[in-house]
This record gives sequence, structure tokens and C-alpha cells, in this order.
Amino acid sequence: MISGHRAPVTRVIFHPVFSIMVSASEDATIKDMSIKLWDFQQSYECVRTMLGHDHNVSSVAFMPAGDFVVSASRDKTVKMWEVATGYCVKTFVGHRDWVRMQF
Repeated sequence: MISGHRAPVTRVIFHPVFSIMVSASEDATIKDMSIKLWDFQQSYECVRTMLGHDHNVSSVAFMPAGDFVVSASRDKTVKMWEVATGYCVKTFVGHRDWVRMQF
């Protein structure tokens, strides 16, 4: 069992090649919903927390090359995160309602 989120987990995805997993939840940490990156190769621990959404994260997916994670939220945004750093490289806005996505 892994622990790290403080609220129900809404999504879990595994990297297509590496031993890492991303989980999303309804955590309300500093009024942001969190996405966590887990390392299953060595430590089985959360190695990165990505904060930035203002509402529940409805979807997460690895980009086909595996170097970015994309998240969609009920805050009507889609965010692109760099796996290596956890940095949000782009926020897509303009949706009129909450967003889901899948690759």
C-alpha cells in the first residue's frame, strides 16, 4: 500500500516504459489539487508533487513519449507537466465546463 494523498484518489496511470506511476486526487493542499509521481524502481515513494489545479483533477495521462504528464480538471483547464522536474510548462484555458482527456 502506498500513502500520500489526503483525499480520494481519482486517477492512477503507469508510465509506458519506466517504473513510475502518476496519481491524482481531490487533495485540497494550499487550495490546489495534487498530482503525485511515484517511483517503483527503488523507493516506492512519492518523488514529486505537482500543484496547480483549482478543482478536482478529472484525468491524467502520459504523453506518448512519456516525458510529460497532461492533466485535466474541473477548474476548466488542461495542464502539461514535465515528468523530470514536475514543472507545469503550459496551461490550456478556454473551456466552458470541466475537462477530461485521454491519449
